[in-house]
Amino acid sequence: MTTTLSTTKTRRLPLVTYVLAAGVFLMGTTEFIVAGILPEIAGDLEVSVASAGLMITVFAVGMIVGTPSMSILTLKLPRRLTLSLALVVFAVGHVVVALTSDFTLILVARFVTALATGAFWAVAAVVGAKAAGAASASRALGVVLGGGMLANVVGVPVGASQAR
Repeated sequence: MTTTLSTTKTRRLPLVTYVLAAGVFLMGTTEFIVAGILPEIAGDLEVSVASAGLMITVFAVGMIVGTPSMSILTLKLPRRLTLSLALVVFAVGHVVVALTSDFTLILVARFVTALATGAFWAVAAVVGAKAAGAASASRALGVVLGGGMLANVVGVPVGASQAR
C-alpha cells in the first residue's frame, strides 16, 4: 500500500494581514476595556456604576447594528477608503469620549464608534482573506480576527491595569 503525502508550501501572509490584525486588536481593546475600569469611569463622570455600564451596552448595540448595516452601506466604496473612514470615525469618537464629561454625548460617541468598529472588522476580514489568496485565506482571516481575541487576553488586562 502506497501513501501519498501532500506537501503544501506555507506562504507568508502579507503585511496588510498583520496591520489589519493590529487594528482589530486596538478596536477590541477599546471596546472591552471599559468593563475593566468601570468604577473609575463612573467616579469621573459622577454616575452610578450601573449607568456607566451603559457605555458597554451602547457599544454592543452599535456593533450588532453596525457590522451588517455598515458592510452593506459601504459595499460600493473602495475597501481602502472604507477602512480609512472607519479608522477616522473611530479615532474622532474616542477623542470626543476622552474630552467630554457629558454622559449623553459619551454614549452617542460610543455608539458611533461601534458602527465604525463593525465596519472595520467586516471589511478587514474580507481584505485580509483576499490579500492572502485562496490558499491562505482562512489562516489570514484567523490572524485578522485573532486580533480581537488577543485584545481580550492581553489588551484589556494590560490597559485596565495601566489606567488604575
